[in-house]
Amino acid sequence: MPRNEIEWDWPYERPPWQPFPQREPTSEPRAPGHFDEPMVHREAHVIAASEGEDTFAIEEALQQLLDGGGSPPSQPPMSPPEPPWSHDEGTDKCAWYYSFRYGRPRFGIYMCIECLDQITRILWHYGLERSRAQRVAFAFLYGHERFHYRVDRGIEILERSLEVATGDAVQLWLQYWVRTRYHTPGRGLDLLEEACANQQGLSAAVKEASFPYIGKSKRKRPEAEIDRDKVTTRKVLSEMMKHSAPGYKDFDKIDGRVGLAQDELMSWYLLINSAGTGRPVGPVEGVSMVIPRPVKRGNLNTDPELPLRLVKC
Repeated sequence: MPRNEIEWDWPYERPPWQPFPQREPTSEPRAPGHFDEPMVHREAHVIAASEGEDTFAIEEALQQLLDGGGSPPSQPPMSPPEPPWSHDEGTDKCAWYYSFRYGRPRFGIYMCIECLDQITRILWHYGLERSRAQRVAFAFLYGHERFHYRVDRGIEILERSLEVATGDAVQLWLQYWVRTRYHTPGRGLDLLEEACANQQGLSAAVKEASFPYIGKSKRKRPEAEIDRDKVTTRKVLSEMMKHSAPGYKDFDKIDGRVGLAQDELMSWYLLINSAGTGRPVGPVEGVSMVIPRPVKRGNLNTDPELPLRLVKC
């Protein structure tokens, strides 16, 4: 599919709550990173939720998590940072995304306040001011899960375009797991998607760390402080991600060629058929262009189309 032939006729608007009949799932979706275990609806107590551009409840809940802390320690810990997940887990331990394909009540991003608080404390111990560390931790987890949503939306756009063009819609991609040449054979597309998602989360976190102002004031931060926080954020979060399951820890293998990795990811999803198999053709140039650009609104830079829930896990 040459780059100039990629077309779709469905605008990026609100998610379609009612999928086409032929795309209704026959089973529960599976959790990324755990291809052999059905995704079970996790019981979690919602303490704050946001739909649309009003993130006041989320911001208020985050503010309540801050317990002062004063200035960061003058000397960072000697040992590497211990993340809230084990070597067999990834960021799903801390946050997860439910597709709009499975109904509006569950659709959205869920984020554990315990994990958010723990990552905040780690970043603070390594030198970030407490409130900035919290925003960086939030940006990291949110950026990771938002990438899953953006891929989900991109595939939906391509599916609807294919149906218009051929009269035969592609089967629901979340339902299948295929063999790819990326990482461990048989683990499926989740590995490449998690690597891309972690890279996107890291990029969002570094961008948040480089925010030029102090809080909501107009007082600008010294350039040396901004550079220091960017380096600290990248180093600490990278070390934490390397302490993860396959896929999650391989974010650095796509650094510098994220677009190519996303083209490969989207190419595989396009090749999935009703038998759950596909034929590797390599990255199809430009396919990642269908992934909608993230919409940043409000103080937390959240997407107004994507519900967000802070939960106590």
